[in-house]
Amino acid sequence: MESVAVIGLGIMGGAIARHLIAAGFDVIGCDPSGKARRSAESCGVRIVDGPAHVPDGARTIIPVSYTHLTLPTTP
Repeated sequence: MESVAVIGLGIMGGAIARHLIAAGFDVIGCDPSGKARRSAESCGVRIVDGPAHVPDGARTIIPVSYTHLTLPTTP
């Protein structure tokens, strides 16, 4: 079974991980959010502590991140 790592398991990364599992891939993932980790783990994702802990056997790594930009308001 081919291993795929998903870095970031929030809304988008979690959905990607679930689809990969449904397609028969072994999915390894990490996320700083405990809620995202628990949700992904309940779907079958193998959770690691961070990107540096992704095993060398993962042939593909998918980084998924979203940065929320907050601009200051004018007084």
